[in-house]
Amino acid sequence: MTRQIKDIGLALGGAAGAWLIHRVGYVFSHDTVDELGEECAKVLFFLTQLKLSNLIDDRKGDILAELTASVSRLYVHIENLPELIEDETLSLPDED
Repeated sequence: MTRQIKDIGLALGGAAGAWLIHRVGYVFSHDTVDELGEECAKVLFFLTQLKLSNLIDDRKGDILAELTASVSRLYVHIENLPELIEDETLSLPDED
């Protein structure tokens, strides 16, 4: 599924890619919190790489493609994040 998500992200990007990922059955779960952190780290890495002054065009294209895929995955992860946060908040024990 990871390869499919990457391919969709590279082909469509943004909201269109996220919509299709959801449509093909990608399900948001509590495990995606870790994935969200990993994708955030990837996005930051790719943005840092784009700032390099000696970046050749081929490498820049590769970085932009990877950045597009990561941003698409982030979009999917954050789409239901408020609900996940609410669920986790509601599962906390009541304070006395």
